[in-house]
Amino acid sequence: MAILHQPTLLIADAATSALDTITQSEILELFLQLNRELGMAILFISHNLTRVSSLCDRVAILYGGEILEVGSTDEIFSFPKHSYTQRLPNAIHSPCVAKSQR
Repeated sequence: MAILHQPTLLIADAATSALDTITQSEILELFLQLNRELGMAILFISHNLTRVSSLCDRVAILYGGEILEVGSTDEIFSFPKHSYTQRLPNAIHSPCVAKSQR
C-alpha cells in the first residue's frame, strides 16, 4: 500500500524485523528496485547493521533519540568517529552466551 502512489520518499521503519530471511531479502531487493527504477528515496530504519550497510548510501547512527554521527556508509562503518559507533562492530560479532553459561 505504501508504494501504490509511487511516493518520492518511502519511510521503512523496521520493515524487515519480523520477517524470515528469504522475505527480508525480497523486501530489500524491492527497495533497491524502487530506488533504481523510480528514483524513490528510502529512509530505512533498522537495528540490523548488516542490512543497513548493504542497502544504504548514507547512514545516521542514533542513540537515546539523538543523532550521534552521519556520513556515507563507508565513512560510518570504516572510519567511525563517535565512541558509540566505534563499539558497534563488536556488538554485531560478539557471540551469544547461553543462559546456563552465565
